[in-house]
Amino acid sequence: MSRAPGLRDLEEGLSALLPARTGRAYWKHQPTKKQKEFLELETREGLYGGAAGGGKSDALLMGALENVHLPGYAGLILRRSYADLALPGAIMDRAHDWLAGTPAKWDDDTKSFRFPRGGKLVFGYLKTDKDKFRYASAEFQFIGFDELTQFPELWYLFLSSRLRQPIDGPLSKINLKLRGATNPGGIGHEWVRERFIDGDKPFVPSLMADNPHLNSDTYRESLSVLDEHTRNQLEKGIWASDQSSLVFPFSELLNTARNFPDGRVRYVLGIDYGFNDACAFVEVAWSTRTVYITRSHH
Repeated sequence: MSRAPGLRDLEEGLSALLPARTGRAYWKHQPTKKQKEFLELETREGLYGGAAGGGKSDALLMGALENVHLPGYAGLILRRSYADLALPGAIMDRAHDWLAGTPAKWDDDTKSFRFPRGGKLVFGYLKTDKDKFRYASAEFQFIGFDELTQFPELWYLFLSSRLRQPIDGPLSKINLKLRGATNPGGIGHEWVRERFIDGDKPFVPSLMADNPHLNSDTYRESLSVLDEHTRNQLEKGIWASDQSSLVFPFSELLNTARNFPDGRVRYVLGIDYGFNDACAFVEVAWSTRTVYITRSHH
């Protein structure tokens, strides 16, 4: 027997006033397969993203909300500027949409949501180097960088020192999490690639096809006006920083040194087994602190 409409509305209204048993109750939708993989990472650091439209902001917001039901929990989500946070559809605006009608209370002075059992989700920004000191005495169990490649590495490392938890109680049993979500490109492209894509920190790549909530056809049409390099970064999630999106366009005439300082010189031969083409040999010499490419064979 189905409930009467009036009774159902009353039950839904009452449930909105009660504290959630888990922070996942505040998620607006269930995570996609890739988002679930990201959320289940148990490591201290983790990165999600690649192509635009892969659901990275939702994944970051889900991660930040997961433990807001725990007393004393504090999560922080950062962008480069307040304007980036507050744009329509941006992550803070999205949080307002998700949490409307729930027991979460917004504090406009601190730009934070407070939850019935004492959990807190803060939104902040790092526009200049000195802004990081705003968080010097704070403690968080989750710190998320939305568009991580817009941040210098030293800012990221400084904020990582703000992750703390007590020795006992509910907060002692959760994993401290430093999370990033981003597309390729930006001032932090190289350090993010070296740390996550080429390094040993976990990276969960995503594409438009991994996000069932996105109209990928119209989004691809929007991206089609961009130059090929930027489009490859955003549409395909290619982590290349040169205009070819694959390899550096090398010129034997322009990119090799014929003369370099006298003195003790050491040589190294490098071999690159190409993915599509035959291997390449590069002879490198260095004297003092300078490295010279002397010959290249393909």
